[in-house]
Amino acid sequence: MSETEEVQVSPHITLKVQSVGRGVVPFRIRRTMPLVKLRDAYCSQMGLCKELTFMSFDGDKIDDTETADSLLLEQDDMLEVFVKHQVEAGDGVTLGNNTLSA
Repeated sequence: MSETEEVQVSPHITLKVQSVGRGVVPFRIRRTMPLVKLRDAYCSQMGLCKELTFMSFDGDKIDDTETADSLLLEQDDMLEVFVKHQVEAGDGVTLGNNTLSA
């Protein structure tokens, strides 16, 4: 390849998604697709309630509008899905041993 040729970037990327106690599932998506659609597909496949989940990459929560391109994700990067557990009064969300106020 000469120096003047541009490297073609595929419009698709394969990402791996996992959650605690569940296996890793690979997804091939468009780089510009909002990652909320990936989370929804994973939740549907795993039988999780999508309204009670959120996704993270490298410990940072992913907003619903973010894409693989906006996060500079690379082929086979791992995303994690976390399930929020409702507190009795509904005033907070429990994540592991921590409770966040709403």
